[in-house]
Parts: sequence; structure tokens; C-alpha cells
Amino acid sequence: MQVINLLIARDKICQDLYETLLRCSKTVNVCELVAFENRDVAEDARGWARLDWEVEFTRQGIDSEWAENDLNESYRSCDTYPERLWLPVAASKTTLMGSCRFRSRGRLPVLTYFYKPNGAAICRCAQPLTGFSARCVEDEKLMELIGKANKNCDTLFLVDTRPMVNAMVNKVQGKGFEDERNYSNTRFHFFDIENIHVMRASQLKLLEGLLLNDLIIFAYN
Repeated sequence: MQVINLLIARDKICQDLYETLLRCSKTVNVCELVAFENRDVAEDARGWARLDWEVEFTRQGIDSEWAENDLNESYRSCDTYPERLWLPVAASKTTLMGSCRFRSRGRLPVLTYFYKPNGAAICRCAQPLTGFSARCVEDEKLMELIGKANKNCDTLFLVDTRPMVNAMVNKVQGKGFEDERNYSNTRFHFFDIENIHVMRASQLKLLEGLLLNDLIIFAYN
């Protein structure tokens, strides 16, 4: 253990330092932890330029099966996606546009993570506008190309993070989920994660629990 001795001439400064160190050692509010602090003055205050997808995918080492696409230039296809999207290089513009129209808010499947050692990829997208029976040849083709982009696996796993009940309700609204029978070499799974409101309430309870625990420890000490 390292011991640091400080020589402070004035009692008030010494007391202030002691109280500050004591407070830092027993954080009352979890938001005051270092992980929640960022005091760097950024030129891009809103954070829009903090992530450069080209740099990020270069770091991840994506292979020649994926390429940047200008489908969303000026956010013309999807206003909630970045302008620069990475998609299977074999996908035609017709395929991409068809898939875009078949997905909620135009959020077609796009690359978000690439694992270089085995070529596996994670793509994200919004729910398809299937309703009870609708299908889209272009969307099915894009999923097929995403699956073929990984030469080390013959199966594409489609993961819906919602509970199945929620997804079924959305079918009534003309949305829904993929039908394995229409997407070749796929397996479909529900992950049963509740909606954003339930997750937000869960997060608040977690933070309240952490805060209460900090207060109990502080009072005990």
C-alpha cells in the first residue's frame, strides 16, 4: 500500500480536501462515478462525428463480401440510419430498395459488426411489414446474400429481441416477423426482451438499488 503525505498550511484547505476525498470514496449518486463523467471539451458537442464507420469497419477487418453503399445518401432512404451503410457487395440496388420498402421506417438489414477470425457478422434491421401473409422477394434475397457472405456457416440466424406475443400483436398492424419458410437456410429465434418502457423501468430500479446500497454503506461507515 502506498502512503502519500501532504503538507497543507491552512486548516480550511485541509478540511476541504479531506471532505472531498471522503465524498469521492463513498459516492452517493451513481452518475458521479468516473464512468458517467466526460469533461473533455469536444468540437462535436452533439456527438454526430464521434463514430466514423469507415474507420470502425477497417478496424474490424471486414472482407470483400461487404462494401460501403450510398443507398442512404442525404438520408433519403432511412432518416434513422447513418448516411453510409455497409451491405453485401453482391446486393443490387433493386434488392436493397425493395428490402428498404419492406422494413419498418426503411430500416433494411445493414452490417453493424464483423468478426474477422471466422467471417461472422451481426446485422440490424427493423421488423418486416409482413402482416399475416405478405412477403418480399427482394428482402428474402438480401437475407440470402447476408448468409452467403459468411463462407464458414450455412445457416443465417434471425433473432427477434421481442417477446413472441408482442410480435404477433404487431402483425395486426401490418408488421410482424420473418417466416422461416420464405427465407432460405435460416433459423428464427425470439429473445423475449420486453419493450422499451419495461426496460427503462428496470434500469431505473437498478439505479435506485445501487443508490440505496451506496447510502446504506455511507451511513454504516
